Amino acid sequence: MVAIASGIDSVFVRVISGTPTPSERSSMATSSGDEVRRTPYHALVYSQLSLPVTPFVDPPSGQPTQWAGDPLLGGETFFVHWGKYGEYLASYLEGEKGAAMMEARLFEALPRNLSAILSGEFGDESVPTRTWFHSDAPELSELPWELVAFANGNRARKGASFVRGVPPDAGTPLVPVVGRLRLGIVDPKGRASSAFKQAMTNFGDRLEVVPLSGGVRSALRQAADQGLELVHMVAGASVTSSYDGVIEIPGGDEPPLAASEVVGLLRGSRVRLIGLTPPAEDPATISVGGYAMPVAYRAFTYFATSPQPVPTIVAPLGPMDDGQVIDFWTFFYGNLGETLEIEGAMARAQSQRIAAVALFLRQLQPATFKRVSEIEQPETDPSIVGADLASSRELVQQFENLKASLGVKTPSLDKFVKGERKRQSKLEADVSEWIEGVEER
Repeated sequence: MVAIASGIDSVFVRVISGTPTPSERSSMATSSGDEVRRTPYHALVYSQLSLPVTPFVDPPSGQPTQWAGDPLLGGETFFVHWGKYGEYLASYLEGEKGAAMMEARLFEALPRNLSAILSGEFGDESVPTRTWFHSDAPELSELPWELVAFANGNRARKGASFVRGVPPDAGTPLVPVVGRLRLGIVDPKGRASSAFKQAMTNFGDRLEVVPLSGGVRSALRQAADQGLELVHMVAGASVTSSYDGVIEIPGGDEPPLAASEVVGLLRGSRVRLIGLTPPAEDPATISVGGYAMPVAYRAFTYFATSPQPVPTIVAPLGPMDDGQVIDFWTFFYGNLGETLEIEGAMARAQSQRIAAVALFLRQLQPATFKRVSEIEQPETDPSIVGADLASSRELVQQFENLKASLGVKTPSLDKFVKGERKRQSKLEADVSEWIEGVEER
């Protein structure tokens, strides 16, 4: 049995690295005998829907034929000319030629079927559609695929979502909310742009904005202690040699913040979403092809795709002018405060002024929060119970892996696992009433 979102048509596009065929390798050679760096990738498409995708004669070796309950329909091969990558991505990030050129380069790389799937040219408008996108090749993740997803207006018109990540195995407990959602702002050095500050004053009574003091770690602890539901960090970022994204505060003395530390600070808290924006005049830039390229944009991708159980993340994958900053964050957070649905808020924000802002989703169901009265508040917050349950499942899985690797009977280990599974049943019963919008297939 697998968990799926109720009432949502799901598509999962998973990209893996490919190996060029002899004919493709031959076509990649120039007249001088040099090989152009055109790297092949395979996009594997999983869904219950009928989609325009090339079926496999022989599925790629070692790849699952089902994912999250959906069958592998087929796949599309595409090539990225990395020799041009530095030039056009730097142009895009620097804003010299804007998003239109970057969008055109992405469409050039994609076959027609994959373009149609990513841009939402399918599905019944009466049923919500969600497209998950994930790349096993880290270098491909940082490209702004949202420019393709929202290019022709199909998703905005249908209210269909495009999210980054892998469908989780289980539902996430809803967070009970009395009154307004609260958004904590983490900006230790006061580096938020004037446009972002203006957006934070546009919510009226739809959302409560809470400034958090001290350093970034102190601010995140405050968010957890105060029971805030949302956090927005004004921060820089960088990428380690192992493709890990780390959060940095330019001009600050604190060491970089890894995803694992964010998990440690927020796990079991009510925080369900982290918004990220680079600080104004971010000095953390690198030079590519003569362009000054802000590191934060691409590094946010690696931070958000960490295997650590960080909350859902919303982060820009390219520059936004002042108008885009004001429009996007005003509509996103304002709509979220009204509807309590992250994907719907993203669709509303994208329908106003297109920007390459990515939603790294960590949940199955569309709703994240649930309005309750004071007397409906549970004694123990479902977030705490859910975190305890998830930790127990992770621990049991580690012990099961250890048992399999030892290959011998371990009575004491078996006794512990049995007791932990019994405890899990109790936790599942306690949290079940707060898991809505999910069914099993």
